[in-house]
Amino acid sequence: MSINLVVGAYGALSLIAAVLQGFYKNIPAGSAVLMGLGGSLMIAGLFTSGMLAVGLVGVGAILAHISAIINGTKMHGQINKRHHFIRFGLSAFLIVGMLMEQKVW
Repeated sequence: MSINLVVGAYGALSLIAAVLQGFYKNIPAGSAVLMGLGGSLMIAGLFTSGMLAVGLVGVGAILAHISAIINGTKMHGQINKRHHFIRFGLSAFLIVGMLMEQKVW
């Protein structure tokens, strides 16, 4: 399976989450925008190459993660450490995968 498929799926799911968050309005609008921006940057990274692609995916994953922290705190009053540890691992996997795919190291 190509890392591009995983990045595309994660970016698309982040965009879907952002739209649903905006629709249901159960979290701050800024957080939904942040999630949407993160997903958009991850997808944009698929249409570029080299370190720009890696950077876009990395920044997009970070923005989506920050949004998830804000959302979890707003909805549950605390941070779910396990959820964010898994998210961090997935983000690291995506960035390393993109580095290898782009052959920049």
